[in-house]
Amino acid sequence: MPWDVLTAMAQNGGSGGSGGGTVLPSVSENLSAAGGTLSTATSLTSQVNVITTASDGQGVSLPTGQAIGQVIQVINRSGAEITIYPDQATTQIESNGNGIGQVIGTNTSPSFRKTTSTEWRMIP
Repeated sequence: MPWDVLTAMAQNGGSGGSGGGTVLPSVSENLSAAGGTLSTATSLTSQVNVITTASDGQGVSLPTGQAIGQVIQVINRSGAEITIYPDQATTQIESNGNGIGQVIGTNTSPSFRKTTSTEWRMIP
């Protein structure tokens, strides 16, 4: 799924960036999932995140401090099922419950959109 250009423009005063050009998403490659809970999972920091190393049950957490409307993509190329946790213990993905993760399969690339201050929605 392409990165949300409208979100980038909104975060940069509507100009698409200080130079008037297109703001490109940040991308992190070759990430490793870790832990089995929100507090021990690898914290994501980019809009596009490629997980290449994980064991079943390990996870990552969505980046903190995201604006409502922000989209974060997780590309799982690890060969294992991983768990995507919300950004905080007081937020949730879909109706999983606060701080509870969403399991995704290997070779999947779902995106997660922050729709309220306490809710993320999964876009398969």
